[in-house]
Amino acid sequence: SNNFYAEMTLLAIAAAPMAGAAGAASFERGVQRVEQWAGRSGVSTVGMTLRNGSGLYDANRVSANQLAGVLRATWRDPAIRDEFIAQLAVGGDDGTLHHRLRLPGAERWVRAKTGTLNDAIALSGYVLTPDVSRTWVFSFLSNGIQGHAPQARQLADGIVALLVQNALRSP
Repeated sequence: SNNFYAEMTLLAIAAAPMAGAAGAASFERGVQRVEQWAGRSGVSTVGMTLRNGSGLYDANRVSANQLAGVLRATWRDPAIRDEFIAQLAVGGDDGTLHHRLRLPGAERWVRAKTGTLNDAIALSGYVLTPDVSRTWVFSFLSNGIQGHAPQARQLADGIVALLVQNALRSP
């Protein structure tokens, strides 16, 4: 990931023309627009704290449930869904998931974003089954794990693998 790109994306959101909105692009304006979109999309913003677009900024606070809500809302919006999913790493194939989530019988089913800090790891994304009406959303966040990132990452991968196994067994 590139946090500079994430921050510039938030500023681009802030700069986009919008009815009744004038002014210079800023992180504050970008955050306001993201929070408005979240509310309109049914994602709770209670307890959410956004200051900029960077996943490495420790003042940003988002719950796993809120991330899952964003993923659900994005999936339901055909105007952004395909482009958004195309930006995610493919399990067992590329990006930060190149060596992770290689699941026989479900190749390329997992599309996700990872995150790693000194004492936190994250894995959020989709299990894309051949039946698009059965797409699953997941978000795993683990904090306070300094020195235990490999175990937390293994746990996150195991949970996603269980979702995929369940999807493989479901009609």
